[in-house]
Amino acid sequence: MTEYAVFGTGRAAENALRWADEAGYPIACIVDDFAEGEFRGFKIIGWAEFLKTQNRFAALITGRGQKGNIHNRSGVFIPVITASQLMPEGFDPARNTAGLLSLKDKHKGERCFIIGNGPSLTAEALGMLKDEVCFASNKIYLIYEQTKWRPAYYFVEDYLVAENCRDVINSLKCSKFFEYGVLEKLRTDEDTFAYGYADMLFSCDVVHGVAGGYSVTASQLQFAKYMGFKKVYFIGMDFCFTVPEGSTGAVIESAGERNHFHPDYRKKGEKWTFPELEKQKAFFDYVRENITGGDFRVYNASERTMLDSFPKVSLRALLKDIK
Repeated sequence: MTEYAVFGTGRAAENALRWADEAGYPIACIVDDFAEGEFRGFKIIGWAEFLKTQNRFAALITGRGQKGNIHNRSGVFIPVITASQLMPEGFDPARNTAGLLSLKDKHKGERCFIIGNGPSLTAEALGMLKDEVCFASNKIYLIYEQTKWRPAYYFVEDYLVAENCRDVINSLKCSKFFEYGVLEKLRTDEDTFAYGYADMLFSCDVVHGVAGGYSVTASQLQFAKYMGFKKVYFIGMDFCFTVPEGSTGAVIESAGERNHFHPDYRKKGEKWTFPELEKQKAFFDYVRENITGGDFRVYNASERTMLDSFPKVSLRALLKDIK
């Protein structure tokens, strides 16, 4: 039987236990940093023991208002869900972990392309990559009618994208990668991989999470490293956004601005997440200074780009040289 663990021994944990009981999630134990013994009839185990044995749990449940900062702790590779969230039907955490492990060095020594969705991205450029391993994300499917190219790996981690586009995303036939926060909005299958954010600057082991680089392309770069790719090329990374005048906060309402390759990528009135370009730049600079070199190189092959963290190369010249 699939079992769950609940974090904490306070009021938030009590609420989580009640919610789990109502949702039909069987609880195996309580996890706590300091308490010992039992809590509400469940055995308490310490954090260190939980990390060693977490594979036996489907997920770690936290109550609303929990102050343990669990989502930012390193070493947790099972889903962490807040009471009120539901695990998607058919999602198997053990199978997910096994799937992530199978990706380790799968493409050792190869090259890949990470596709940004900027205005400079064209179907012609993607057509040249039809035999390459590519990572793509979000609404890349809007360009499918113009090209036979398809990505090998498709990612979504923005909850607004997941919420607004769930029907299309669910219909895509490909290897999909979802951050845990969007799992409740999207359908999973045997070719779906889930991952979480971890408190680190860069992850070389995605089973234990990825660093939140404020962009899905940051997560893709960490997966590329984990899969063993030797050279990574960005295209469509214009790294320049027009934000509606007067916009404040983390969520923006579109005023019809054009920030992507397709005119209907974001329609007027659609909500989208504020682009934290400075924080993205800080992440990419860190990668350049601390991760790249030797058997891992990153280049920017975008036709137009404001991202100067990596050496710029010509896509056409590159493909001519490596074919």
